[in-house]
Amino acid sequence: MELGDKKYGEISHSELKKFQYKFISLKTEYSGLQKDFCNIKDPEKWNKIFPPSSNWTNIYLLSYPEHVCTLFHVMGVLEPILAISRKDQTKSKKDVVEFLESMKDIEEKDLPDDQSLASVILVLIPLVKTLRSWMSYGKTLSTLVQEVQLGSDSSLFKAVRVDRAIISCPPIAHRIAIAELKGETRFFTKLQKSLSGKLRVKQNFDTLRFLLIALNDAGGLQGLSGDEKFNLFCKELKVYPDRESDSADALRVFISRWIRDAESFVT
Repeated sequence: MELGDKKYGEISHSELKKFQYKFISLKTEYSGLQKDFCNIKDPEKWNKIFPPSSNWTNIYLLSYPEHVCTLFHVMGVLEPILAISRKDQTKSKKDVVEFLESMKDIEEKDLPDDQSLASVILVLIPLVKTLRSWMSYGKTLSTLVQEVQLGSDSSLFKAVRVDRAIISCPPIAHRIAIAELKGETRFFTKLQKSLSGKLRVKQNFDTLRFLLIALNDAGGLQGLSGDEKFNLFCKELKVYPDRESDSADALRVFISRWIRDAESFVT
């Protein structure tokens, strides 16, 4: 059997490689988008792309599946995707992926009449941010916001490192206002540190985390032996350091911790 045809649960080796390429492309495209934003000097152009009343942080009050559905709705493709998923549950994932890959670059003229490119940006940007949160903390930003509502300042500081704009999300803004009323100097010292700090993701481990999500969702992660994981992630995909002496054990610990900490996108 060709390596590309090898199956890990519902996902093939070639499909896993495609996910790796897509994720790397997404990071590159987002970096390019930020550079484009930096080149916009005209306030009127900014107001058109990002109106003064715009705020994407309310999207974090939704669950991850609701967030994704909102993006598809804004793009005008939710109904076709739902139609595909209703046909045959055993084929729905692959068909949906193929449908999304067949789509061309988004242009405003292709959007529904009641939507604009600004609408897409307001939903797409927080989706990219929440993926970054997943790679770093094993949790979506929606989950971190929920934990803030339950009283976790640690989750608040983590969320701010991923998306500084999240301070305007109602639960986080509420916690900050309470800290202001109480004069919590220590809280604001930590908040300032989080706002000025960078999200630390060592080497290429964010790509590894993304592939772990894909494998776990496809039911192919648990069936891999330690040697198979080492060969797949260190030798073939090269998303974890290939040191013969200790990489296998270090990778095993990394994946065990990821499984322990990770939440499901569909819960």
